[in-house]
Amino acid sequence: MPDDILKLQIACRTEDAAFDSALDAGCPAAVTETLEGRVTELFQRLRGSVYRYLVAVIQDPSVAEEITQETFLRLYCCLRERKTISSVRPWVFRVAHNLALNERTRRRFLGSDESTALDHIHAPSGPEAPDPEQAMLLQERMALAMQQLSRHQRECLILKVEGFRYREIAEILGLSVPNVAQSLRRGIKKLTRELA
Repeated sequence: MPDDILKLQIACRTEDAAFDSALDAGCPAAVTETLEGRVTELFQRLRGSVYRYLVAVIQDPSVAEEITQETFLRLYCCLRERKTISSVRPWVFRVAHNLALNERTRRRFLGSDESTALDHIHAPSGPEAPDPEQAMLLQERMALAMQQLSRHQRECLILKVEGFRYREIAEILGLSVPNVAQSLRRGIKKLTRELA
């Protein structure tokens, strides 16, 4: 999906006449409806990729679903406060990443068990897809190979698969661009070795 489709500038700009006229008229219900529509559209577009990223990072589908919803709730609150978000997709992934880090820290503090749920990363489908048994074996091999990667390597690879550029991955993860490049290079090398 093209990045420019997902770019929004919401603050004091007048891109949406209905939004601004409702605001000027002092009609908060109309503003809320327009804003809810925008966030709902973004949720529908980005939910799957944010969820897949979080499942790979957190390794718990139910927690990943909760964090996905929390991420879009924060987006709604941020936009409702009329804050500017120049590039929504990286912003959403950055918030999801930070919430995942908080959850990981909380789990470590509480000493909870992390179950492996990498089976929610879907195998390819379509005419080139292997038969179900081969797909299951490939998925298991991939899950095991992904577990051999460092956290940064795994996160960088997942975000790269989601279509982010090195600079955007660096912003989301709070790394430098050279660190992202190195993590991707090392992660791909490890995966290639594990899957060979």
